[in-house]
Amino acid sequence: MKSIFITAFLLSSLSTAAFAGWKTSRQQIHKSTTAIEVQLNDSTVLCSRADYSGDFLKILIPQLAGLTVMDHRNFGAGAPCVAAGQCQDGNMPADVLGASTRPSDVVPVTITLTRVASGNDEEPECHVMLEEAIEIPIRGKTFHHVRFAEIGPRILADCGL
Repeated sequence: MKSIFITAFLLSSLSTAAFAGWKTSRQQIHKSTTAIEVQLNDSTVLCSRADYSGDFLKILIPQLAGLTVMDHRNFGAGAPCVAAGQCQDGNMPADVLGASTRPSDVVPVTITLTRVASGNDEEPECHVMLEEAIEIPIRGKTFHHVRFAEIGPRILADCGL
């Protein structure tokens, strides 16, 4: 995971001209939707800054650990989680919890695995990553979470760029 952040930092710090000619391809590998029961209470629905630049509306969902390939637990969080954007008027825990008196909802969890390859014609190799995205509609809001894992370099011809 550390190498992903280093790669992102290096890419963001270089000029756009340095990336002229870079190509990226995305190929969906797997997509599944599973219904699960999500507990919705003061300890699972919260505003949290963990791994984000500000407070985000999050729901902690322990069952995600058994459905996903990657670790969707943010630093310091008590369980894997999904987020629905920054906490602000209309996007607060009370907006989720106040939407129903039920302590839980059965919701569809969609998990998509995508192969992401990038490279350019001037290099002999391309770089391949796996992206895992979660999407869950809960009480009128769509919650997401995405993780990446570097798979490693491949011969450029193998990447389909």
